[in-house]
Amino acid sequence: MLRPDLRLGRCGLRGRGRGAARHLRRRVLRASLGAGPAQGEGAAAHGRLDRRGRGLPAGHGEQGLRARRGGGGDAEPRHAHCRGALVRRTADQGVGQPDAGRAGLPYRAQGLLQHPPGEPRALGRGHEGRRRRGHARVRRQRRAPPDPPGRAQQQRAVGLGATPPGGAGEGRPAVLLAGRTPAIEWAALQLRRAGFEPRALERGDDPPPTAALLVDLDDEAWRGRDEEAARAAEAAGCPLVLLSSFGRQPGARPGSDLTVSAAAGLLHVTGTPSDPDQRPAVLSPQQADALAGSFAALWIGALALSGATSGVTELTKLECLAIATSWAAVQWLYTGVAPSRLGVSVYQPSRVFEAKDGPVYTIIVRDEQWARLRQAMGEPEWAGWEIFGSQQGRLDGVELLAPRIAEWLAQHTREEILDLSLRHRLPFALANRPDEAAALQEQLDGEPDHARWLYRTTPAPPGDAPPREALEARTARDPQRPLAGILVIDVSSVWATPYVGQLLGQLGARVIKVESRRRLDDVRPIMTYLDPHAEGETDWDRSGGFREVNRGKESVLLDLTTAEGRTLLHRLVARADVLLSNLTPGAERARRLGLHENQLWAANPGLVIGRLSAYQPGSQLEGMTGYGYGMLLMCGFGYAGPDRPWSDRSIAYPDPLCATALTLGLLRALEERDRSGRGALVESTLFGVSAALMREFGADRAAEAAYEGCLPCQHEEWIAVSCRDAADLATLAEVLRVALDDGDPGATLAEGSRVWDAQSLQVALRQRGVIAERVLDMREVVRAGELTASGQLHVPEGETHLHFASPWVHDGDRIDVRGRAPRLGEHTASVFAELLAIDAEGLRDLEARQVSW
Repeated sequence: MLRPDLRLGRCGLRGRGRGAARHLRRRVLRASLGAGPAQGEGAAAHGRLDRRGRGLPAGHGEQGLRARRGGGGDAEPRHAHCRGALVRRTADQGVGQPDAGRAGLPYRAQGLLQHPPGEPRALGRGHEGRRRRGHARVRRQRRAPPDPPGRAQQQRAVGLGATPPGGAGEGRPAVLLAGRTPAIEWAALQLRRAGFEPRALERGDDPPPTAALLVDLDDEAWRGRDEEAARAAEAAGCPLVLLSSFGRQPGARPGSDLTVSAAAGLLHVTGTPSDPDQRPAVLSPQQADALAGSFAALWIGALALSGATSGVTELTKLECLAIATSWAAVQWLYTGVAPSRLGVSVYQPSRVFEAKDGPVYTIIVRDEQWARLRQAMGEPEWAGWEIFGSQQGRLDGVELLAPRIAEWLAQHTREEILDLSLRHRLPFALANRPDEAAALQEQLDGEPDHARWLYRTTPAPPGDAPPREALEARTARDPQRPLAGILVIDVSSVWATPYVGQLLGQLGARVIKVESRRRLDDVRPIMTYLDPHAEGETDWDRSGGFREVNRGKESVLLDLTTAEGRTLLHRLVARADVLLSNLTPGAERARRLGLHENQLWAANPGLVIGRLSAYQPGSQLEGMTGYGYGMLLMCGFGYAGPDRPWSDRSIAYPDPLCATALTLGLLRALEERDRSGRGALVESTLFGVSAALMREFGADRAAEAAYEGCLPCQHEEWIAVSCRDAADLATLAEVLRVALDDGDPGATLAEGSRVWDAQSLQVALRQRGVIAERVLDMREVVRAGELTASGQLHVPEGETHLHFASPWVHDGDRIDVRGRAPRLGEHTASVFAELLAIDAEGLRDLEARQVSW
């Protein structure tokens, strides 16, 4: 349930003195903001201290401290010693052996940063690279209308072409795509990877029979022509999927990728404290379009699986991007803490430094990582100072620590830092430009076609696969529940892979989550998302982050470190269709838990295995520890342009981006399994999917807007503005009462905007036809009511807080799972009785021997 307004001053400590407020604020946020996410998933935003103190309600300080129950000063959540991301082992390491500084590990990064032949090796921030992502993109001349040559060039860029007589290529279902927007381009790449034949549809064309028609109503040629799109879909005998920024209802405002990002709260949480202007930043010029294209492609894959030939599905880019910011919203809804791009991370040293040949990112989450860093640096005398011996000390002494870390890093190359990170298991990352991230992924994968970076599929070995039970019953599927009858076993953790399970559940599958008290989902105990007001709930059942991506699932307890636990898992697998995991890459660890693909296929040759990790399995980086901010910078999202500060504060954007790609790969594997009876291993990586996005949009793209950027307003607020042409830019200047010259208009426009409050300026610009959106924080996103009015943000049955449904609205019905997230082990008895024929007495015996525990 929503709480009253939380803007109650600096930590609710009015009258107690600024020193007391600052001291308590530090203690509270250290207790409330948990450690970073496990390797391979970036769910938990790293804790940071907002110097403005906004968003923390009165009374939460004492509750947050009591919730720690044992404190100790370290923000590491309980059970974090079991996290595969942080306790890394390889086949060459013995379990329990010390790993810091071990020699002879297969962690060499040598040669990873070699540049392609014939291209200059310029790794520093000063090099512009393929894409210039500045704060404002300016083009003074009026945009010319689309011309046939330009259209043909765009079709070649996304792999589209005119539909030949007779429809799509043989054996590949055609999908018609209307519009030339980044959302359409990204959807085309995903659909091509999934075996579809993307085809461009022009207005007035006679559409051939096809699997689906996807139309972006933000495209100038299709704006306001949804009825024409419906007639085209009817003529083609296929379902219609409509994209728009804010919906197609009467009076819906136009939007751009920038203004959608402002309305979803993403701009407010993205940036860097090192920016003197503290400007909101974008992770990618196509951040909203990319997710909208991903959800559209996934839904088209689901429609094809169901065999649907009609129906209208609507997606707004606002709701698609809201999935990416949902964890930030849930953090406020559950704890009252509103995430921000401002402030200082509690995990120091946390920032982008300059190595000898370019930028690198450092972060230290736990004291044991600090000990390993000291060893990597050769135990310098200053590193042994008492102030640096604890997390709080490193935070208090960051002004002493940062220059010494910077001096050490400046003596090493990026490749040397990468090698030290692998050897000593340090959560560092390279701060890559988009082109560098794409080049590195191509080197790791060995595949130049970036569509294949989305996921790779390995078929199960041929054998006598028994016919799948109930296949006949699933041949005629409900378009709203195309996976009805599919059973999914989810042994994953954190955000991206559990979200794959929830997506499959939203498509109709039954999902059973397997955990144990020895191996909890890593998000369950993280204090960042725990509701301090929950009564009668254990700590591991109070996490808003866990509840956000595990709704509608069943929970069973199985300890996979026991032989009997693995045997029971394999009995469940024998009844399942899909298994999801995100274990740290490494065959030996998977075998110890009974999760190696050969062990699973021995139990069920038709099993489809979905596996997600941070980096390419089997590559030189497979053992690299990944945290949210580090993954953003490694993937190229933190690059803001030459001579601009790197953005090292934001959300874990790669997680939902990768989850949708992996889910589409699983649908394709299930379709193939239904034909052949053979299962498959579908693997996706956060880095690979992000690098594919960078390769797709990393080239220098001509700006279509005359001006686009964020302008400062009164009260430290900002407004995002997109001027489609020179007329819009002239109108903006007229409203702000400034005169533009031939230089960069950003500074001139900012002078005029500073005298306005953001709300009044938004109204004035919209009245004049200029696309404008206030940069909302997460509290305002929830309170604005746009997402609650549409039904995406709602209170699920059995829940007490708002959560996010899927962005799909099919024939007027919101697609979502039914029910709340499960309590730990809530369904163990019922699932064991139904699928394993284990009665209550047998379960009590398993619990007594801690097999089910």
